Amino acid sequence: MKLYLQFERNNLALRLRKNFSEQEAALSEAILAFERVSKSLYESAGSMTIEPSSNGPVFEFPMQGDRSKGIKSMQIFCFDMMLMRLCHKKEIGPEFLVHDSHLFDGVDGRQIISALKIGAQAAKELGFQYIVTMNEDDAFKETIEGFDLNDYVLPVSLTDATEDGGLFGCRF
Repeated sequence: MKLYLQFERNNLALRLRKNFSEQEAALSEAILAFERVSKSLYESAGSMTIEPSSNGPVFEFPMQGDRSKGIKSMQIFCFDMMLMRLCHKKEIGPEFLVHDSHLFDGVDGRQIISALKIGAQAAKELGFQYIVTMNEDDAFKETIEGFDLNDYVLPVSLTDATEDGGLFGCRF
């Protein structure tokens, strides 16, 4: 049984390497899309690598200071924006992206406002809805030229203080 499992694992790894070879253009497109978003957030853009392994694809995001919570959060942001771009091109996936305040915890205020601007621009360009739930005091600490966050804020308050409060019919 052990030999059979090892054989199957090696077979899957071989198929994955073949698939990576066949999908090289699509993988390169994903990597470049990730790097474009990262470069718009940071002077020293982060990158994304995708490598086949015996355990499946391995995604890595080498970036200076990549151990900090804020950097890791912005890597997730870049990855999500990359996915939205690829989904739009293939005309698949949801036509919305939701980020909550946890994504922006530990992120420098300038990166928060830059990320919100990038999200707004991508949503407009690609025709998807970008929804961000965030504490007001976090969102308005920084400003960026040519982008007024007030233009995107909806006057909606989520609360569980009353019986009709909550989100999507769920009470928290």
